[in-house]
Amino acid sequence: MLTSRHRARLIRARALLRSAQLDALLVCPSADLEYLTGHAFTMRERPHFLVITPTRVAMLAPGLEAEAAGRALRPIPVWGWADGESPMRLLRARVPRLRRVAVNPLMRSDWLLALAETTPRLRVGSGAPMLEHLRSCKEPSEVRALREAALQADKVMGEVRARLKPGVTEESVAQYILRRFVALGAVAPWALVASGPNGAMPHHDFSDRKLRRGDVIIVDLGACFHGYQSDITRTFFLGRPEPEAVKVYDVVLAAQSAGRAAVRAGATGRAADRAARTVIEKAGYGKYFIHRLGHGLGMEIHEAPYLSQDNVDPLPEGSVVTVEPGIYIPGRFGIRLEDVVVAGRSGARTLTTYPLDRRQL
Repeated sequence: MLTSRHRARLIRARALLRSAQLDALLVCPSADLEYLTGHAFTMRERPHFLVITPTRVAMLAPGLEAEAAGRALRPIPVWGWADGESPMRLLRARVPRLRRVAVNPLMRSDWLLALAETTPRLRVGSGAPMLEHLRSCKEPSEVRALREAALQADKVMGEVRARLKPGVTEESVAQYILRRFVALGAVAPWALVASGPNGAMPHHDFSDRKLRRGDVIIVDLGACFHGYQSDITRTFFLGRPEPEAVKVYDVVLAAQSAGRAAVRAGATGRAADRAARTVIEKAGYGKYFIHRLGHGLGMEIHEAPYLSQDNVDPLPEGSVVTVEPGIYIPGRFGIRLEDVVVAGRSGARTLTTYPLDRRQL
């Protein structure tokens, strides 16, 4: 059964449809659908999606799943269809005026093609802007869930630090992280452990490389707690690193501070990225900062809004983003520092708390 929170989200979605003068928003199984209804549905080959119009909401579902969907979504009606019937013709019968339609980004192309075949002059657009608008502004309960997830990530990061020793492989550290998150009650944990020259690759997962004295080690980790994600990165020195690594660490730390200070409700993602990037460029390392400053965090690890050079939209109050500048010098090392922050009117509030000061292990 729908909660009052999810009813309110659907009401807001319908209002956005009216403003955009769209006939319907179709949302297939995804984090978007779970956000709107509170229930996760599995994407399969049979068309199965939420139909939101300016005046009503319904679920189009295969007959063999209709009863379960009806129980989960009560009081939303479920339009069930049997194998051999055309679900798109059923949709057309229930929503006769169907000319301008928006869909969420994961909608299957074969479903859209089938809809187009039964609907003359159909115009299909992206529903991402509406859904991102809804999901970007986090409700207080969502911020609390993200804060709890961040605390768990802080805890695991603190435990990992003690396991970074010469001779230990990146993979063994990563596997420890995954086990600890599961023991704490998380689902879908992940870990990146990049030592020495592997740290120069921002998306290096882990390998059988053994940690060595003098290594610079990037540890990036997270998991899902109660439906919301965590994400934190710290960089450690295993013994005394090369002198330039110490210099680069301080540049990245200053860039992260500048980026975090630029995050506030109403500021753009571009402005935050520019604040951090300027620090790195002035230090002479601009060409080694090869990704955006950060991304939104919520039900998904990467979601809107993005702290990137091409995002000129103002950050909504309550949006939750990562701030994670990095410098990656090929063949030598990489350094990245990442925190999760909430954009408020007067600035950013940081949810992750594990210390940022550079420490030798």
